[in-house]
Amino acid sequence: MNTLPNECLFEIFDNFRNQYRCLFYCLLVNRLWCKIIIPILWRNPTDHFIDKRVLKLCLSTLNDKEQTRLIPFKLNLPKFPNKLFEYTSYATSVESYRFNQPIINWLRGKEFKSMYRSLIIVDGNYYLPIMVVKFSLIEMFLRTCKKLKLLNFDGIIFDKTIFNNLYGNATITSLEFRARKSNSEAIEILVEIIRKNFIKYLNLSDNKDFNSEEWNAIAEAFHQNTTITSLDLSYNQLDFIREALRKNIGLVALAISCNAVDISDREHLPLNTFGFNEMKALAEALCVNTTLTILCVVQNYFGFEFAELLAEVLYKNITLTKLEIGIEVLAEVLCKNISLSTLNLCCNGIDSRGVKALEKVIYMNTTLTYLNLSKSNIDFEDSKVLMEALSKNLTLITLNIGHNNRLHFNLL
Repeated sequence: MNTLPNECLFEIFDNFRNQYRCLFYCLLVNRLWCKIIIPILWRNPTDHFIDKRVLKLCLSTLNDKEQTRLIPFKLNLPKFPNKLFEYTSYATSVESYRFNQPIINWLRGKEFKSMYRSLIIVDGNYYLPIMVVKFSLIEMFLRTCKKLKLLNFDGIIFDKTIFNNLYGNATITSLEFRARKSNSEAIEILVEIIRKNFIKYLNLSDNKDFNSEEWNAIAEAFHQNTTITSLDLSYNQLDFIREALRKNIGLVALAISCNAVDISDREHLPLNTFGFNEMKALAEALCVNTTLTILCVVQNYFGFEFAELLAEVLYKNITLTKLEIGIEVLAEVLCKNISLSTLNLCCNGIDSRGVKALEKVIYMNTTLTYLNLSKSNIDFEDSKVLMEALSKNLTLITLNIGHNNRLHFNLL
């Protein structure tokens, strides 16, 4: 009896990659199917850590060195001596932020015999055993994964040699790095990764513990990198972004969301704020940058002064094609911009003044094809203004107005 080539079977089963129960039943059919399906099921193992069996199988893969730092906690590590596959070697993504709750559930079981078992979380912070187990698991994945493409590191660095298997790794293209309790080792590791790896997407959001000196060290490495095309710096200071935009020649996408810029009320801004001077420097850099095509600055606390600066940037910049931002002063410039095709204004609470400005944009701009106004609290009267403007627009193809409960019914 003729059978399909293995490559064809893989393509067929890969279409069911999100239907785990179906794949599990299929792998029981015969050895060949099992051999083909296991790599698909283990492509994103951390997605399934909520299943204790998956977590225990990963814990059983820890080598002697990775187990050593767990000895003080008297853990009973699971053992699977006759494993049929090197399961973790098939992982293409490891997202360590998914480890926390499964590890907590496991430690609260019989495996954790410490008298402090009930103190899994202390003062809102994860108890030390959780962070150590998490660190050992990350180290194991970096050692065993042969096709890793995405790594999310979110934790404490207990031993920098954990990343020896990462330096120069040509398969990892996406890195999300959040070092809790930042120290010089964390910065040293990050700098080396940026310099030596072939990363295309780098997410450094929510690293508020990094100081200006440490950000400068990261910036210096970033200047030397020619592969990173997408950078996320949300929830951070932005001391180095001006020089990064001036000197890096490959960056095409930049996200700097959830920060605050309002010089009139600096005392009441969030801890992760960056000042008006920094944003002025950013605006100057954007004016001369020739590679950036996507800019995301949503959910920022913009003051009038910065909005004017950014409006001037959009007037001069000819490469940006996608912008995610609030509205206000930018409306006048959007009427003249000749490159933007996508505009995301969701979650901005657009009032009557904003709608009036937006009316002019919709009527006069000739390049926009996509506009997102969802979750903007647009009321009945303002929706009638938009309806009139849309009737005159000839280029807009897609309009998202979801989650605006008081819209005029003719706009829906």
